[in-house]
Amino acid sequence: MKKYFRTRSDNGLRLRNSPFDGDTLEILPDDTKLTAVDEQTWVKVITPSGKVGYVLKDYLEPYKPRITPEKVVPFLLDNGIIQYRPRNDCITSEQPIRIHKDFEKSLLIMEEEAKNHELKLLVTSSLRSPLSPVGNAIVKPASVSNHHVGHAVDVNFMYKTICYGSRAFKGSTQIPDNITQFICAVCKQGLRWGGHFGTPDYVHFDDKLNINDPEQYQRKLKQLHG
Repeated sequence: MKKYFRTRSDNGLRLRNSPFDGDTLEILPDDTKLTAVDEQTWVKVITPSGKVGYVLKDYLEPYKPRITPEKVVPFLLDNGIIQYRPRNDCITSEQPIRIHKDFEKSLLIMEEEAKNHELKLLVTSSLRSPLSPVGNAIVKPASVSNHHVGHAVDVNFMYKTICYGSRAFKGSTQIPDNITQFICAVCKQGLRWGGHFGTPDYVHFDDKLNINDPEQYQRKLKQLHG
């Protein structure tokens, strides 16, 4: 079960890259919300910007985050939607990972390759309604998206305590070989990476259902959303 803290220090709290005398990554202002990854005297945390480091537990207090509920898709008993249960700790998410059962094999491939390449995948989006707004989107969502039928996920990559998302790919950040090798490995097994789109979407993966079988895509879309 995840634990959440917020900082309590009038002068700011150092976020270090390792416990005790690690280099300072940044000074966190008072009341910064943090997610605990590991908890001892020093707490390994993720900041709201995705940065990972260590802070002294003495300057933290527990808090319960307010989660804005997603627009609920009216699931039917026979619509094929499942909640994905990760087989190991290489995939995680703050929200339930909802996909179509036909996409489960693809997500298992991603999970296995993440393990092989020493990565963690932070799922930020899975099944969503065509009418739901997408918060913090770097790329404008497609009108015919595999997310609408549970055949896609968006992920950020975590490698050696550093989180790589769309901004890292678009900027001057050096992307680790482990991530590029992971992308090649899953694409060779039938997945499509959004970084290959005309307008790149570096966090997106799907199985090309809307291209390979547009009729099945439309059937599932109608079944789920009418």
